[in-house]
Amino acid sequence: MSDALLPLALLVPLVLAAGLWFAATARLALRLAPVAALPALLLAVIAPEVRLDIPWLLLGASLGLDETRRLFLLFTAGLWLAAGIYAGTYHAHDARRRAYFTFHLITLAGNLALIVALDAASFYLGFVAMSFAAYGMVVHAGSDEARRAARVYIVLVLVGEAMILPGLWSAVAHAPTTLLADVAAGALAAGPLTIALLALGLAVKAGAVPLHMWLPLAHPAAPTPASAILSGAMIKAGVLGWMGLLPVGLVALDGLSTAFILGGLLNAFYGAAIGLCQTRPKTVLAYSSISQMGFIMIALGVAASSPEAAPAALLAATVYCLHHGLAKGALFLGVGVVEHAAPGRGRNLVLAALAVPALALAGAPLTSGFAAKLLLKETAYGLDWLPIALLLGLAALGTTLLMFRFMARMMAVPDKAPVPAPGLWVPWTLLIVAGLAAAWLPALAGPALAALADPAALWSALWPIATGLALSVAALAAGRRWLSLPSVPEGDLIAPIGRSLRLGEGMIAIWQRHWVEWRQRRKSEAEPSWQRLRRSLLVRYLRREESFAADAVIALNLIGILAVLIVAIALR
Repeated sequence: MSDALLPLALLVPLVLAAGLWFAATARLALRLAPVAALPALLLAVIAPEVRLDIPWLLLGASLGLDETRRLFLLFTAGLWLAAGIYAGTYHAHDARRRAYFTFHLITLAGNLALIVALDAASFYLGFVAMSFAAYGMVVHAGSDEARRAARVYIVLVLVGEAMILPGLWSAVAHAPTTLLADVAAGALAAGPLTIALLALGLAVKAGAVPLHMWLPLAHPAAPTPASAILSGAMIKAGVLGWMGLLPVGLVALDGLSTAFILGGLLNAFYGAAIGLCQTRPKTVLAYSSISQMGFIMIALGVAASSPEAAPAALLAATVYCLHHGLAKGALFLGVGVVEHAAPGRGRNLVLAALAVPALALAGAPLTSGFAAKLLLKETAYGLDWLPIALLLGLAALGTTLLMFRFMARMMAVPDKAPVPAPGLWVPWTLLIVAGLAAAWLPALAGPALAALADPAALWSALWPIATGLALSVAALAAGRRWLSLPSVPEGDLIAPIGRSLRLGEGMIAIWQRHWVEWRQRRKSEAEPSWQRLRRSLLVRYLRREESFAADAVIALNLIGILAVLIVAIALR
């Protein structure tokens, strides 16, 4: 049965996507589209290992599951199933729901394909299908905000593909076969440039700073179920790509290890710092995802440091992906549930339930976050060139502050018309339960229970949460002015980049105008001053912007985080 489920898991979403556009099958396809991920979830539950070779497809496709891919498929299919059922109610009265589910199903097929792919061509096909089809989910609302977010998203997707494709070609050219295990060895043989292209190209999907800018724009613009998928499942495709295409665990890669660890710390602190300057709940969650990806990058950095450290570190990264996918999916879907909850007691109950995945993300005991962060810390303690325990604790403190910020913003969300539809709260509740159950998986339960009996380990997990809650409550008690943080536009680095581009365009226009006037009046004393024109243009552009305070906040955050890392390394 498991052998049949593997192709079925990939074909069902594609068949349903096609069926949506035929009059005879559209009604049935629309009913089944929300549960299209069910075969994939069954495959993850009942098939520990399975393999299917298709010699006539692409360059000879190989599909299958191992323990790592099975865990990825488990939380990915579960999240897609929950988001699909949620979307069935969320888009029940949407005139464009057929278009939404078309992109939903193609993106799902691509996401599942890259997880079960054992060869480079199948992985890349799934990765590309997922990346480009997700554009339709981001732009679905059709608003100016959605179109801008979709433009930024697709530009960065193209930037990523422009690096992944040549890196993949180079790695395959140096590999005996197209199987991912051989391609990783081929990347090592091809040299540092190939490894760098693959690492940076996949970093776009993983939301690594500074290639993260699509995340905080796409999440608030996309429909709520799409946001849950983007953050909970799709960004993990970059992580799986790093684990499968990079030669992690083959040899010690000091340069790659250092880049991942320092980049992970940058993500963890920068995402938290900028997230605290946001007001919309989904944007706060987007920056939280950027911060959380930093923890996973640190685990990958440890894995790249030596072959001996790789197995435990890769397990920590996989478990962290599972924990984050379930918790973040529940948080995003919870935004819509809170908005449509009945005022009063009903809303308070929903907010109380929403605090459960928020606490899990902060790493509270008896949650999946506690166990996942414990595994990460145990693998990272060998980094004697960094005070890693302190830095991870400070990053966890940032997560706690972000979750408090998120919950505070959720309490301020205006009430909408109550929608007591089970299609919203049932999948959301099941995701919360799944997140709690994940804490008792064999890989997590043993170390977590041992840590609960160890005062030092328990204190290591509790002090960031206790400190974060104390700081948040103190700020709340001090008054609203203490909670008024500088406003940073969503997409942070997009704002100064956009200003620079507009100024550059203006300067080019001035040079062109000056050249034409100089040619026309070169013999006349009435020739205008290009310096005056340039100055007037610059002033006009500066006045057009509301404020450059946001740029200062971004710059200070980056400088401060880099300074902390430099000092930490110097004092090792």
